[in-house]
Amino acid sequence: MFLLVEACEDSTVLKIIHFILQLLKTGVVLVPVALIILGMIDFFKAATSNDESKMKQAVPTFTRRIIGSIIIFLVPALISFAFGLLGSDIKEGYLACIANATPEKILQIKKQEEEELAKKNEEYQKQLAEAKKKNEEEEKNNQKNTTTTKGKKTGPEALIACANYYSKKLDEAVKKGEKWVYSNSSKYVRQSGTFEQMLNYKTGIRGGNCASLANWAFRDMGIMGNKDKFYGDSNGKIAHYHNRGKNVKKEIDAVAQVINFKGKKFGNLVKQGKIVAGDIILGKGHTFIYRGGAYVFASGHDAKWHSDSSVKTEDSRKAVFEKWIRKYKGTYDDTFAVQYVIHLKDSYVPEYYRDENGKLIKNK
Repeated sequence: MFLLVEACEDSTVLKIIHFILQLLKTGVVLVPVALIILGMIDFFKAATSNDESKMKQAVPTFTRRIIGSIIIFLVPALISFAFGLLGSDIKEGYLACIANATPEKILQIKKQEEEELAKKNEEYQKQLAEAKKKNEEEEKNNQKNTTTTKGKKTGPEALIACANYYSKKLDEAVKKGEKWVYSNSSKYVRQSGTFEQMLNYKTGIRGGNCASLANWAFRDMGIMGNKDKFYGDSNGKIAHYHNRGKNVKKEIDAVAQVINFKGKKFGNLVKQGKIVAGDIILGKGHTFIYRGGAYVFASGHDAKWHSDSSVKTEDSRKAVFEKWIRKYKGTYDDTFAVQYVIHLKDSYVPEYYRDENGKLIKNK
């Protein structure tokens, strides 16, 4: 019943019903008349032929055409009767359809639909404008060199500043035609140490993985030693924090809160304001940094990359990075099941940060 009523309030459906009704109205008149005329012609031919057998054939043929004419004439009544047998609600819906299927009513409903569509479009554009404004404001806040009181950068600001520099160096390398690869193996790309040590590694191969930016930044900021590291392991735990020694746990706990989000989606957590710029996101086999607004630092297979069979790496996809900063909506990161977030404490003031040229600045 509800589907019938809803359909009968749609201008397109009503146009079809109106067309069918017009055909029926025309048909119940023209078809019986045509059948009667044909029957009369048959009688006339039989009478003028002086053939008794043709006269006998003409009678049943004319009778069938008369019966057909009556049935066609009664089609609208038969349809109404059939709907009536199905129940009063369906009959009411059918009658409502018939009542609405007039040019005037269709025009009225069409106008209402256009007004509703215009209103929805206006609301949608307003939402887009608000979202764009919010993203621009957050992006502006993340990019500008804002400082805490006494001119010191906060932990998230320093983290983002460091990651911005690493991403900038990748952009410059791409323009030069260099191929930075995805790798989890020191056989190809240095896994410990600083960003500069990765650049100057003995293999001559440059690149990283999803956890590289966060680890380089923590080492640059003075949070942990060059040999210490962390990442989201295959079980969703923080490797070297939840297991394999206490050093990394001690270093992180001193400056950050580790929050358990139990598999909630990243995009939803951002909308709810539970994840903020500078947070490090960890889950099963993956790590990345929320840059703020619509962007993340993505240096794993969630980055912008292409496959190149000529590069040396253990990665089966032979991924060559194109960009480490990207919009997260519609990507793997958007629906990523977040197990843990490392959120740098508001009270934490890092020892160092990177400026836009990569210089390690004392955070005075």
